[in-house]
Amino acid sequence: MGKSKSKGMDVNVTAYEWKQLMYKLGGDLPPELRLKMAQELTEIQKLNYQMAYGVFNRVWREIVVPTLTEKKVPSAKWGPYKAFTNELLKRALGLGRQRQSMTIDEVKNKWVNNGLEKDVVDTIVSKILTQGAELKIFG
Repeated sequence: MGKSKSKGMDVNVTAYEWKQLMYKLGGDLPPELRLKMAQELTEIQKLNYQMAYGVFNRVWREIVVPTLTEKKVPSAKWGPYKAFTNELLKRALGLGRQRQSMTIDEVKNKWVNNGLEKDVVDTIVSKILTQGAELKIFG
């Protein structure tokens, strides 16, 4: 059985070229070349972070936490809302490495049935869709 295709965020031409150079030279690179390679690969990792985890973290910190605070949801109950937010971003909005596999309403209904407050869930979704575009979180 073949490996399923991801969106390829970690596949990069520069990383491949450096890997081939290391292979061809047997790992004997001059110090200045090693430093350049480390800097370029670090930049690639930063971009991967921003495209994947960074989006989830930013949405949580800048949109969801203020919404939960505004709705007076006790912080002890934030865990399920974080799980809801991550699933919404992954499965309904297709962010990260997972392809879109559910609609927004399907994700909302699932988590409301799991005990989240419908009003809070609806507010989170509407704010993610509006503020996420304003903050340029989605591209």
